[in-house]
Amino acid sequence: MRDLDLRAVVRGGLYALALCLPAGLLGNFVVDEQSGWQYLLFVVIVGALGFGGFTAARPQPQLALSAGALAAGGMAFALQGIGILTQLARGEEVTPLSLPFVTLLAACIGMLGGFLAYRRGTNGGTEQVTG
Repeated sequence: MRDLDLRAVVRGGLYALALCLPAGLLGNFVVDEQSGWQYLLFVVIVGALGFGGFTAARPQPQLALSAGALAAGGMAFALQGIGILTQLARGEEVTPLSLPFVTLLAACIGMLGGFLAYRRGTNGGTEQVTG
């Protein structure tokens, strides 16, 4: 079994971060909570996590799901950790289950991106995989 390409995983996580961070900051500081823009920003964040997983998995289709999950989940874990530290510094209440929940959700979305990279890498996306 081939080792995981950590450079590709970090690259995928950074791509996801570059797309998620502006959307998250807009959602937290600019857009009103009752606005419909929140839903659009959510779609942008989900798409960015999937794109990060796809980017991490593309050079290594044998480990596509692991690479996608690690890229998106690792990025979300780091970003949520910074957010929790910021909340604690402000004296705000922190929900203890938010870190593992968001990390696992991001990892699942990254795995979906990894699966799409696997499908594209194994058969060009034109044939059906039968097994």
